[in-house]
Amino acid sequence: MESAERFDAVVGRFVLLYRKDPAATLSRYARLLRPGGILVFHEIDLTVRDPSWPPAPVWDDCYRLVTEACLATGTPPDFGRRLSRTFLDAGLPAPVVECEAPIASGPASPIVPWLAYTLLSIQPVLSGAGLSLPQGLVADDTLPDHLEKAVLAQGSQVQGGLQYGAWTRLP
Repeated sequence: MESAERFDAVVGRFVLLYRKDPAATLSRYARLLRPGGILVFHEIDLTVRDPSWPPAPVWDDCYRLVTEACLATGTPPDFGRRLSRTFLDAGLPAPVVECEAPIASGPASPIVPWLAYTLLSIQPVLSGAGLSLPQGLVADDTLPDHLEKAVLAQGSQVQGGLQYGAWTRLP
């Protein structure tokens, strides 16, 4: 990741949680910036304990599977909340950090298919870790519809992963 060219900004999304040494990764990216350049990273926290209200057990169980798959592969499911410390460990100025969560409260929300397609994409990891979808759900193209029906039947508001964004400007 070396370049003679310098940039005004470096932006990363869902990168650091997969790196063995996220602070070293940030340091390398920071070296690509001009003085005054901005370093921006967006990471997720998938450890929300009760992601639905009123409780939608199918949603909560599926959401927990994503967290468990992260843990099974050594990926920190709560990396978003680690951003500030990671910037500091990289020797960078303290970042500005913001957090928000996507919410679904009715039909046709992108959050429900997000969870369904995430589960489909990590199905090999789930199987390898001895994890499976809740009873009545099948890992196929029907999963988004079945998950949405389960959520709507409860009249639940459901939450996706917490989205953390952090940025800092280099001196």
